[in-house]
Amino acid sequence: MIARGFLPDLLKPTSRHPEGALAELEPGDLIGYEAHGDVDHFSIVVERDSNGYPLVDSHTGDRYHVPWDLGWDKTNKFVLIHIRD
Repeated sequence: MIARGFLPDLLKPTSRHPEGALAELEPGDLIGYEAHGDVDHFSIVVERDSNGYPLVDSHTGDRYHVPWDLGWDKTNKFVLIHIRD
C-alpha cells in the first residue's frame, strides 16, 4: 500500500512521499474507493494526462481513461496500492 486517506492527504508532500502519495502511482497500480468505511470499488491506473493527473479504467461504471477521482467527493477515502511486477 502506498497510502490511504482523503484527497488532500494524498496530495500533501510528506517525508515518506515528498511529492505526495498520488505522484507515486504508476500504470497497473490500483486505487480503492472507500465509502462509509468499506472499499467498494477499484480502478486501475492506465496512464497520466498531459498535466500528469492519473487516468484510470474500471468496469463497474464502464470508465475508460478518465480522471481517477471522477464521481467521488470529499467524503470518500482512497487507498493507493502499488502492484509490483
